Amino acid sequence: MSLRALAQEARVTPGQYLRDHVARKAEGAGIRPDAIPRPASPSVSTLRELVSDILFSAQDWAAMQDALVAEGFALRVRGLGLMLHAWPSDEPICKSAEFGFSYAELIRRLGAGEPPAPELRPADAGAYPGKSRRAAG
Repeated sequence: MSLRALAQEARVTPGQYLRDHVARKAEGAGIRPDAIPRPASPSVSTLRELVSDILFSAQDWAAMQDALVAEGFALRVRGLGLMLHAWPSDEPICKSAEFGFSYAELIRRLGAGEPPAPELRPADAGAYPGKSRRAAG
């Protein structure tokens, strides 16, 4: 079963599913989940598989962000790089460079700019009442 299907079955984003899975495994091994460093998580290779097609095939920043949001992710500018977030919870997962996509590389391919702010879809808005829908622009 694919990660996306497992996440849909659990009614969470793929990123949240991975974090929950790692936490369960850690707990079963007697390790506190908060003691596991996020970047060292085994999920980075899985993330690479999930988002590489999107990042390789994107023709512009908006199309890339829309495709990522459809898979339960979003890219955000953080410092001088990009951070992959779970969407719509907006929890940071890891730096894009950790799974092979530097900001500089994406700028060379997609042109100057940055990923637009992702928008909550109507179905997402009810699940996260603290988030408000952003105006397009």
